[in-house]
Amino acid sequence: MPLPKTPQPRIQIQAVEPIVDCGRYPIKRTVGDRVDVYATVFKDGHDTLTGAVRVKGPGDKAWSEEPLQPLGNDRWGGTFTPTRPGRWQFAVAAWTDRVATWQEEIRRKVDAGQEDLSGELAEGAALLGRESVTVEEGLAAWPVERHDEAVS
Repeated sequence: MPLPKTPQPRIQIQAVEPIVDCGRYPIKRTVGDRVDVYATVFKDGHDTLTGAVRVKGPGDKAWSEEPLQPLGNDRWGGTFTPTRPGRWQFAVAAWTDRVATWQEEIRRKVDAGQEDLSGELAEGAALLGRESVTVEEGLAAWPVERHDEAVS
């Protein structure tokens, strides 16, 4: 079987809901009624994924985002609420969170009682653009950096 000319994206977003007749018709909600959005999101490897529901109301030029929450088994969910009448658009976006992936690696090794974390801390320092990082600093909250972003 011949290989595709362009490689498949590393992050897959499938089975986005709600949907009516395979997307032929728009879903309907009343102003103030919450729209629950679900999707199957996965990626090769063990990197940590993060995602959002992108929303654009009637007349808006920019998209706003509401976070997606993992529901288990590669299913994610998020919500938005229309605040005025008209045609609203939504999409699901997902990306690799390299800092969260590194933090999970540190967390697992600390929980397992591993004492020499010099390699992981050097990796974290390079990732965060710092001279050095302690375990405590590494496990603190850091801004999300988006890599390999996909939208569906």
